[in-house]
Amino acid sequence: MPNILTDITTNGTFLDAVAIQKLGSAGLDYLNISVDTQRGSIVSKKDVIFRKDILKALKVAEKDLGMKSRVNSVMYNNNFDDIKSLLEVLNEVKIPLSLGFIVPDLAHSADMEIYFTEKDTGLLEDLVKYILQKKTENYPIIDPDSYFVNVFKFLKHENFWECNYPTKYGWINVTSDGGIRGCTKKMDETGFNFLTLTNQKIIELKKSLELSVKGCNAYCYSNCAYDSSYYKNNKAAFLIDNFKKLF
Repeated sequence: MPNILTDITTNGTFLDAVAIQKLGSAGLDYLNISVDTQRGSIVSKKDVIFRKDILKALKVAEKDLGMKSRVNSVMYNNNFDDIKSLLEVLNEVKIPLSLGFIVPDLAHSADMEIYFTEKDTGLLEDLVKYILQKKTENYPIIDPDSYFVNVFKFLKHENFWECNYPTKYGWINVTSDGGIRGCTKKMDETGFNFLTLTNQKIIELKKSLELSVKGCNAYCYSNCAYDSSYYKNNKAAFLIDNFKKLF
């Protein structure tokens, strides 16, 4: 289908050089890989980028098949050293990184051990300072500075940012059978199917999404949703921030 890019997000459990080649050969445009740790922990086992030959296979697939890759990582309050290691690895091979703060979903308590609270302000200040410094050194972090700086507003539950889910600008989340999810965090089904979308149904979908995310922003701080909304309204900033990192 013209003018549509395809991407898949995986935790990399079964990812190897053969699987990467198959995905690229099938015509996949972007492979997004979740990575949170270098050695695995009780919090996360997502460490595929550190496995033997994975980075090499990703770069071969990009060169030979045109399939680009990106890493998605989440910061929690005790994986700072893993984030530093990940940044160095990705900077070496120039694979883009989207880096977010872990936040509790609505079914969990914010005082769980891995989540940031206002008590972690000192740690967060160090994290933000470190990340912004790496961005000035052209490390391949694709999220805008404001995402990191504004985490302190989020901890105070200020409703200051616009989630991009109601607009679905630039992308749409589709299940394996074509169903459209309202939010990848809530994993809710909208009742709409990508294969039967029409212009009128797109209008109806946006209205339903606007209702479903109303009030979420004070409790959610998704870097994916933040980035899409921010760069939609700041196109020049996207080009300045990311041109060298993405191309």
